[in-house]
Amino acid sequence: MDGEIRYRRGTEYVEHFTDLLTRAVADRLRSRSAGVLMSGGLDSTTIAATAKRCLAADPRPFDLRAYTTVCVRLVTDPSAATRSLTADALAIPIHYRVVDDYQMFERWDKIELRRPKPEADPLLAVHVDQLSDAAANGRVLLTGHGADPALRVPARYAVDLVKHGEFGRLSAEVGRYIMQCRRLPRVRIGTHVRRWLGFARSAADRTPSWLNATARSRPAARWKRRRGSTRPVHTPMSC
Repeated sequence: MDGEIRYRRGTEYVEHFTDLLTRAVADRLRSRSAGVLMSGGLDSTTIAATAKRCLAADPRPFDLRAYTTVCVRLVTDPSAATRSLTADALAIPIHYRVVDDYQMFERWDKIELRRPKPEADPLLAVHVDQLSDAAANGRVLLTGHGADPALRVPARYAVDLVKHGEFGRLSAEVGRYIMQCRRLPRVRIGTHVRRWLGFARSAADRTPSWLNATARSRPAARWKRRRGSTRPVHTPMSC
């Protein structure tokens, strides 16, 4: 299988991933002053810890800060304590932007909220103000956005094995997963197989309704070409 990465030990996948993540974060730390949008989840927390390790490897002083949003009155924020604990553990300051008083579609008529394509976030002002907070301290801001789809590979890999008739390897992978995680893989193989056979389509595969299919530039056709499927680089099924 083209682009396949296989190791004998599961820990080697972890080591390879850690190396790639460290290199990616270090490549983006072009300044000794940087920020991290911290949600309290694993993705942004991992990025923050990696950035701290990369910056601390150089004896020169650095300034790494976390930025987050929080509700004080409207709702209870269960991840607020996690973000505080993470910042304390990494010994970095954390800036909280209180968002209780923001209104839906606030400042949408202002130029700083304009975007080159339709924007579906009614609280875009919160994000813009958070970026302003970070920009006041530095020009580098890291996030954990995109980690979920990047690592959501078990179903795609399983379907790829089915497409190529490698049922023996699929059985071995599922067995190893069950042995390690003590449960069945949470993948919808049937849905993916039906989609591969052309009987089902995901929301991501459908052309957005706001694209004008009759326009001279044919944006709908370009969308479908951009959404064309590619074979995933193999990583093992993980819990």
